[in-house]
Amino acid sequence: MARPRHTSAIKSPAPPEDRSSHKKVRRGQVQAQARIDLHGKRHDEARAYLLRRLEECAYEHIRCVLVITGRGIRDEGVLRTGLPNWMGEGVFRTLVSGYAPAHTRHGGKGAWYIFLRKTP
Repeated sequence: MARPRHTSAIKSPAPPEDRSSHKKVRRGQVQAQARIDLHGKRHDEARAYLLRRLEECAYEHIRCVLVITGRGIRDEGVLRTGLPNWMGEGVFRTLVSGYAPAHTRHGGKGAWYIFLRKTP
């Protein structure tokens, strides 16, 4: 039986609902309406804090959030690699339409853009 191939710890980002936003991300033209800094938090603490803050942002009709995770050692930080996994969880999927790595001017490998769904 063949062994499964090792895949990267970071899932490929889900593009935002609005494709024009995805182009703006690649060009570094995204203007985040809020910023969430997870530095200094443990994995479980950071996840809970992020969820709470994203719920607040959704309530305030904020559509784009810059989340600072930090890069970690050799770009393999626990929060940096954990965030894409969290975005796949049901509770986050109800809030988030997509996410993407931040442009270098907004934090590069140590940050992510999170795009929130439109709320009625």
